[in-house]
Amino acid sequence: MTQTTAKNIRIGGGRSTTGCLTCRTRRVKCDETWPQCQKCARFNRVCQYPESSPAAKTGRSSPIRFINYVPLAGYSQLSGRSSPLSSFESRALEFFQLRTVSALNYPFTSQIWSRHILLVSHYEPAIKHAVIALSSLHELFLANGNLEDDTAEVESATKHYAKAIKLVVDSDFVQNDQAADVALSTCILFTCYETLRGHYQSALSHVRSGVNVFAEVVSKQTTFNLWFAPPSLYQEVFCRLGTQLIEIGDANFQSPSLGLSSFDQAIPQAFQSVESAAFTFDALTHSLLYLLHHAESLSARPETPAEGQLQEIGAKQADLMNSYRQWCASFQNMLDRHDRTFLSAEEENKWNSGTLILIIWRTLMNILLQINPTSGEMIWDQLDAEWRQVISDCSKVVELDRRKNHPNDPQTFTPTFTMSLGIIQGLWLVCVRSRNPIIRRGALDVLRDCRRREGVWDSTITALAAERIIDMEEEAARRYHSATDESGGHLIDASDIPEHVRIGQIDPSFGPGRQARVRYTRVGGGNSLYTPGGFRSPGASHGMTYEEVIRW
Repeated sequence: MTQTTAKNIRIGGGRSTTGCLTCRTRRVKCDETWPQCQKCARFNRVCQYPESSPAAKTGRSSPIRFINYVPLAGYSQLSGRSSPLSSFESRALEFFQLRTVSALNYPFTSQIWSRHILLVSHYEPAIKHAVIALSSLHELFLANGNLEDDTAEVESATKHYAKAIKLVVDSDFVQNDQAADVALSTCILFTCYETLRGHYQSALSHVRSGVNVFAEVVSKQTTFNLWFAPPSLYQEVFCRLGTQLIEIGDANFQSPSLGLSSFDQAIPQAFQSVESAAFTFDALTHSLLYLLHHAESLSARPETPAEGQLQEIGAKQADLMNSYRQWCASFQNMLDRHDRTFLSAEEENKWNSGTLILIIWRTLMNILLQINPTSGEMIWDQLDAEWRQVISDCSKVVELDRRKNHPNDPQTFTPTFTMSLGIIQGLWLVCVRSRNPIIRRGALDVLRDCRRREGVWDSTITALAAERIIDMEEEAARRYHSATDESGGHLIDASDIPEHVRIGQIDPSFGPGRQARVRYTRVGGGNSLYTPGGFRSPGASHGMTYEEVIRW
């Protein structure tokens, strides 16, 4: 690959008027290298020159192909000349470009947002209406933190959302490969829209549809050269969304094309970017969750798991451990080789946030791969140091976000909305698996204060569910101690929560509108001794399962 450097490289003087649009927007010096300047290439940014730019005129060869979209036969439903934009639509499209694109995958960067959806929204009416709906809601979310009231702005966004759905439903995805590309893009946008609205069941329904469409077109070996975005970018997004579908939507959902087996590539010696490290980690997480859910379902049954089943779990865990070790080595090599010399404050903040999130998940993955989920709940009590480290690192991520949004007043809160890997699941795990009263309440405090929405993981809702679990376990433990000793029910350490009152399997799922149903399975069983929370006496043959509804 060759690059031609423009002759008129400027040294000193006023702000460049011939550099790329990205550098000019960021107010940094551009070296005017064609077709992509060095700053944009280094940090994986979209690099575009105005047509009158000398760099653009002197470029001889380019690895980038600019494709003029021409509708295929039978595809006229989705395409056509757009009508003039209203002020509301223009504002929403501008806000999407300036704020929403960078937020949706922060602190990681994905070209599905920064290039493809952003550009295609000017050609495809379905994507344009979905972008307008999402962007207008995102602006309200950043201003208010919630979207409960049916204001005029929300109603306008809903109208564009409905228009986008109608355009997608009316198209023919079976006969038209490019229409499937539009369907995948709109599924992603619809998921984001419903997530912002707090309608998580609908959001996960869109995820399920998108995963199924993606799996179908990949299985048919569809010709992808007509797609707006390469399949690997859709795989990145749906791998993360599919993981959330397992975590908090449908544990039985199967998505065979989204793990490491599809578009499989060996883990490099050192990741070239924090984004590639994050995607590979998402794929590993996707595989691990299937294993954990399978192991938890076996441990929740009254009968003892068969030896063959346990061996199968052990073999899969060993394979994941091998892939994870390779990931850890590559990630650490990336950290060791990273040069921060020429990073701006914004770029350093982004790097710090991204690597911190991956470090948090490295700690969590160490825990999840080393703990045998069939060994009982007391095994988590040996991890106090790890839990404290997770809380500390999550707090640093929250602080970095505040400084990014309000550098002059880091105490000011702006809610965060992203579809990328985040911190809420880690804090949730500390709350429900650490039984140390101080540690789990430290995680709960961060959850309550961080005001984050990471896909369908909402920090406020997660804090409500976590607090309920903590209260149920500790109330049952106090009743147990009051009935058996004279300690007065004071809980000081994790050992004060006996195993038979601990909640083992937790199965959350979203209901229609703004509600979630959480199914709990307690470790012990037998005749009821403590009525609050449905806890029963120790030494029983099987656990007790019950449900609660959380509304917001």
